[in-house]
Amino acid sequence: MDGNQVPPWSALDSLSKRHNSRGAAAQRRRRREREREREGERERARERGGHRDTRADATSERRRRSERLEIFADESLKDGREAVRRHPGESRFCSVNNTF
Repeated sequence: MDGNQVPPWSALDSLSKRHNSRGAAAQRRRRREREREREGERERARERGGHRDTRADATSERRRRSERLEIFADESLKDGREAVRRHPGESRFCSVNNTF
């Protein structure tokens, strides 16, 4: 084979890679899309009034969640069952001993 010839299998190779979503180009495309989304989020946050204090936010969220858990525990005590700290909406079914 002289310099400007391509091995016959490379054409097939590139054909199969063209539709390969795991290819490097697809990864670059996805990364660019993610960056664009993040940039858009940053823009929106800037319009909303800049930096939110996420730490205070998380603390209040934690407090709210623990309050919800306490309420659940109280309900289970009223039922005459043991107080179990559960998240709201979490099933009371126990698969170990098939009880609710």
